[in-house]
Amino acid sequence: MTAKTLPHTVPPAPTSDQAIDQLDLETCRKIREALLIGLSSFGEIERLDNAYDIHVNIGREQIPDDLRPIHPTGAADTISNFADALRAIDTLEWIVENNQKSTEGVTA
Repeated sequence: MTAKTLPHTVPPAPTSDQAIDQLDLETCRKIREALLIGLSSFGEIERLDNAYDIHVNIGREQIPDDLRPIHPTGAADTISNFADALRAIDTLEWIVENNQKSTEGVTA
């Protein structure tokens, strides 16, 4: 099977030396941290949106519409996109680590 036949798969990470040379483990970790912050923030928006819906639906005091949390993407596959990005950064980090190991002890 190829990546094209599977839904929500991450395309292969770039393997060119130029792309890998610009990445290091610290950069990969910062990208992962930013993705986790985004995922956590997205989860908080979902939590607030659900709380708003529950509050309105049980008939308590109406909340003004302008206080309703706005879904940042409006897309149902946002969680899948975060997962794909995290998988991709894991792949890139693995490539960077292996690239560093293969060049250790080699002098120019």
